[in-house]
Amino acid sequence: MSGTEGGDADGKLERCNKERADLKNWYLRTVKLAAAVAVIKSKPPGRSGRQHAEHLAAKLKSQDVDWKAKAQGLEKEVLHLRQELYLTKVLSKARSCDGTGDGSIDPLCPERGSSTKDTPTWEKDSGCETEENTEAPPPAPNPGELTLVDPTPRASFGSALDRTVLLHTQFLQNLVGLARLESRALPDSDCSVVPDSICQLLSSMVSACRDLRSFPSAPLLLQASRVAARAVDHGSSGRPPSADVMAQVEDSLKELTDLLLNNSQLNRFHMQETLAECLTLLGGSSLLKPLLVRHILCRINRFADELWETCQQEAGEEHRQFDAGKYENSFYLLRVLEQLLPGADGEGGAGRSRQLRRLERRALQLSEEFPLIAIYAWRVAARPSTGDTVETSSAARVQRREDWPACS
Repeated sequence: MSGTEGGDADGKLERCNKERADLKNWYLRTVKLAAAVAVIKSKPPGRSGRQHAEHLAAKLKSQDVDWKAKAQGLEKEVLHLRQELYLTKVLSKARSCDGTGDGSIDPLCPERGSSTKDTPTWEKDSGCETEENTEAPPPAPNPGELTLVDPTPRASFGSALDRTVLLHTQFLQNLVGLARLESRALPDSDCSVVPDSICQLLSSMVSACRDLRSFPSAPLLLQASRVAARAVDHGSSGRPPSADVMAQVEDSLKELTDLLLNNSQLNRFHMQETLAECLTLLGGSSLLKPLLVRHILCRINRFADELWETCQQEAGEEHRQFDAGKYENSFYLLRVLEQLLPGADGEGGAGRSRQLRRLERRALQLSEEFPLIAIYAWRVAARPSTGDTVETSSAARVQRREDWPACS
């Protein structure tokens, strides 16, 4: 085909696209005009066309919100039914494998080899010493038990979000107790129910923690975090979670971290302690620990940069301002990071080393203006981590990375 013919073809195509665009615009204007005429004709006496249009828009929006709420409620109910069916199949398979068929496998009995090693051990010193204090808090509930060890009556879990967290926690906890995920395969009939439940559990925890006026019960949140960490590691049918599931889980971890760092409410220290322990328990998962360490390091380094910018400003109270609430909250994140860094092997060793070196340099720069946070940051940056040289296959299976992506 010659160049002239090619030019004619391009011209025809351009004219055709223009005609289609004009026709589309004409239809759109016609529809808008018809809708305006219908609104004007249907308006009641004593109300202008504009007021009637706003009334109809508000009514439509309300109906949309109602339908959305109904749809979400039905989705939760369907997931709960899937959980019950899945547990029934797991229990049936466990009994048949046991050979007894009499229900001798007890869903409430603890897992074999389970321990409280994933319980956070907060250090009780002022942070100025480099020696560790390994004294643990009161024993956590046994991972295999169904009911929460909480003297508070069940009525305390009165909100819908609290009940949602409790239901997902019980399902995943029963699943771990019944199926013995370490040694027995799970049915493949509905392999998505486990990752869906994990995502819903973490999302419900985030939503419940956002409402600081009705903060959930600490034992409920801690038990949910412990169970979620175990379920993420074990996965469904022994398979690691997919990249999409891990992306949803990581988003929830980011939101929990940001809730801890940015909470500026008064008398927030009990909430901060609870959120910090939740993050530490979630970091007990070999798959979640690298994600949490990376995100916390990014947040801490970003805040350290903000403090350094404050130090660079001219002297004067009107210029030397910084977020005091975030400053106090950063110590909780540093404590979580200090708990998670030992044994934080897995993906991103090189990126983690660079972030730690950056934190160490910033700690030295802040030592004069902000000595306390500089000491805490230096403790974290100087803490040895086997993750700089070792990469576990479990974390690498989710998504292998030669380096960390940019902090988000």
